[in-house]
Amino acid sequence: MHRKIRVLVVDDEILARRRLLRFLKAQPDAEVLEACATLPSALDTLEWQTPDVVFLDVDMPELDACDLLSALAPYRVPWVVFVATHGEDELRALNGGAVDYLLKPFDLPRFERVFARIRAALDGDRRDRAG
Repeated sequence: MHRKIRVLVVDDEILARRRLLRFLKAQPDAEVLEACATLPSALDTLEWQTPDVVFLDVDMPELDACDLLSALAPYRVPWVVFVATHGEDELRALNGGAVDYLLKPFDLPRFERVFARIRAALDGDRRDRAG
């Protein structure tokens, strides 16, 4: 059995956070480490947790989502899925190095396509490290 995919959810909107948590709970290979409503709490979590992937809201009130990523040491930056409210955030997300993005309000089929892409990316990452 493969190890679980460790996930951190960062979104200030409670409904989006709940939806992500519900969809992640349905994934047998997902392990939610934490669900944060603020970027400072996400930074605190990232000091002691090492997620494989972060679902990160692009439009957070305190800091820019990219500020969170730039605060991490390069070897600690996980795969990122940006969660965006506006369509114009898609390009910003992909240019920011995200593996994918979710446009709110997202549905289960879209989430499952994104999570499948994460699985594939992590599987490729593990093969590269083993080979």
